[in-house]
Amino acid sequence: MGPIFLFRTSTGMIELFWIKSLISFLVVCLCSLSWAILITHKKEKLVRRWRLPLAVWTILYLLAFLRFTTWIYESGPYIDAMYNSGLSLTFLLGPLVHMAFSRSRKRTVTVLNSIVFLSAFVFTWLYKAGSLYILLSLLYSTAYFRWILFGPKHGSLTLAGRRFLNRVLSLWIIAFLIQCLELVLWAQWGLIAEETAWMLYIVSNLFLCSSFLFLTYNFGMKHFEFEKKTQPKLPDGIEDLLNKDLIPYLRKPEVYSNPLIDLKRVAKDLNVSPHHISTFLNHHYGKGFVSIINDQRIDEVIEKLEDPGTRNTSIQDIYFSVGFNAKSTFIAAFKKKTGVTPSTYRKNH
Repeated sequence: MGPIFLFRTSTGMIELFWIKSLISFLVVCLCSLSWAILITHKKEKLVRRWRLPLAVWTILYLLAFLRFTTWIYESGPYIDAMYNSGLSLTFLLGPLVHMAFSRSRKRTVTVLNSIVFLSAFVFTWLYKAGSLYILLSLLYSTAYFRWILFGPKHGSLTLAGRRFLNRVLSLWIIAFLIQCLELVLWAQWGLIAEETAWMLYIVSNLFLCSSFLFLTYNFGMKHFEFEKKTQPKLPDGIEDLLNKDLIPYLRKPEVYSNPLIDLKRVAKDLNVSPHHISTFLNHHYGKGFVSIINDQRIDEVIEKLEDPGTRNTSIQDIYFSVGFNAKSTFIAAFKKKTGVTPSTYRKNH
């Protein structure tokens, strides 16, 4: 176990080792709470990407809690090895946060980051992680945080969302730079006393705690906002044409029951572009072309299943007659619209 340093306050003697343990436990709790809150964000994919970096933070500080809690550390002979190996996860923090907010994920960058992390992980198994190793891991992620902070803006975020992200990243940068300062001044150059190094380490963790408090609050209050996507406006002539002709055309049995019908064929028949039709359907109906066609088909299937005259007609013949050519596609579309299977629906009616 590492040395325990004491400093005097008005309330008595406080162990710096236990302060580090307490802060680590607080970070674990806040990260876990933020992660749990993110489960409720089902629609915002960009927000859900926070889960992976938060999981890494949680593991890092759970290991720190085990390492710096005296009675736990003394009772576990493998905790020191676990802690040293876990330090390699610091190399993942920057790349994971960057991937959470970057729309383009270049395979080369992902491979390079994976190589860096795996090399760091192997190193910690072969050699005990020293101060230079920890310094490199902190600088590696700090470079990513700074690049996200001052690099290309994330267009999908509102002004409030960007401010939120910038505050969190700024606190992380400050915390990591203080840890780097502590490692350089104490472990590398020996210019400050060990007690002072511990104090700097605790201060850096207080910055991290404040960042996770801010993170948890904003996730809980859903202040992490996104700009709503605006639908592209169609030319007036195209808009009027599609309003008048598109849906009546798609409702023709000879159209939707044709198993070869597709967006290009409809666009050609109406003398418009496929993009205009797709934009029109998404804007006015919130559905794509395939969903609209399948709805027409399912409506006809329902009519036939309810018709006593088709009682002896097989379900396969019915869905083939309306344009479905795959059983799995038909079953999925039917259950989505009715909530039951075709055979159950026929039996109930």
